Amino acid sequence: GIQAENSNLTDIALGIPGAVHEHEITHLPRFPHLLGSELAERIKGKTKASFCLENDLNAIVLTEVNEYRDFAHIAWIEGCIGVGIVLNGQVIKGSQGYAGEVDGLFVDGEAECIRLAKCIVALTCVLNLPHVFVSGRIYEDELIARALREVEKCIPKERIPQIHIVEDVQGLCQRGL
Repeated sequence: GIQAENSNLTDIALGIPGAVHEHEITHLPRFPHLLGSELAERIKGKTKASFCLENDLNAIVLTEVNEYRDFAHIAWIEGCIGVGIVLNGQVIKGSQGYAGEVDGLFVDGEAECIRLAKCIVALTCVLNLPHVFVSGRIYEDELIARALREVEKCIPKERIPQIHIVEDVQGLCQRGL
């Protein structure tokens, strides 16, 4: 498989679109039969590489952590916004694996630019991050511009983090192969 094709592969992170706490899937609405630690245990038994089961956005920020020490990555994935957060070079997971679950900030039917703006404002006000990466369907220039106009209504322009657009998240995730 992948290890045979990539002999230098030493670490594997599998990203799950839900909450993961200590290698156990604790919340995965689309695939409830995968809850628990069985998936991680089965994969660990089949690989020689170091393996970690992680939230999908936390797996993405693990690929970026060597270049930046303090940042967040906001991604629009399958109709949901997720956030991976890194402080002092460490992925912040929260006490139960929910650090980047921001759906509670949104009202049903809100425009994507408002959702993105709320994420940026919350991350800036609470963590004062210098960098925010944005990927997925929400990276369109006009949407970003509208979101930043909304952000400027809430916080001073000099506090707004530098926004980085990541168009090739798949390539980012495979960078380690």
